[in-house]
Amino acid sequence: MIIDTIDNLKKYKDLNSNISAVVNFCKNKNLQNLPDGRFDIDGDNAFGIVMTMDLRKPNEAKLETHRKYIDIQLVLKNEEKMGYTPLEDLLISEGYDLKTDLEFWQDKIQSLFTVKYNQFAMFFTDDGHMPLIGEGQVKKIVFKLHV
Repeated sequence: MIIDTIDNLKKYKDLNSNISAVVNFCKNKNLQNLPDGRFDIDGDNAFGIVMTMDLRKPNEAKLETHRKYIDIQLVLKNEEKMGYTPLEDLLISEGYDLKTDLEFWQDKIQSLFTVKYNQFAMFFTDDGHMPLIGEGQVKKIVFKLHV
C-alpha cells in the first residue's frame, strides 16, 4: 500500500508497467471535469472509474481485495477515510467474483487513514482495503491497473 499525492505518482512507475499511462492521462486531462463512469486509458490494462459516492461508517463497509488489478484511488473532492489489513491477516472470505475481480472479507481493519484532496492510496493485490469511510460525499477516480 502507498499513500502519496498525485504529483508524485510518476515516482512509482517501475512498480507496474501501466502506471506511466495513468501519469500521462492525468497530465493531459482536467480530472475535475470528468463525468462519473468508466473511461479507458489502455483497454483492460489500465482504465479508470470516476465516482461520486456517499461515505459510510466503518461498520457499514467490508474489506475487499482484487486478484487481477491494482487500485489507485485518487480523491478529487473532499476527503475519505480508508481502512487497511494485509491479505495474510484476512481469514473470513465471502468468496471471489471473477467477473468483478472482487473478494470481500468479514475481518476487521487494522489501520484507518485519511486520503485528502489530490492524494491517492495505491492498493496491491495483497492489500485488503476498505474505501468510502467518512461523512458526506467524495468524488474520486479509481484507476485499475492490470497485474
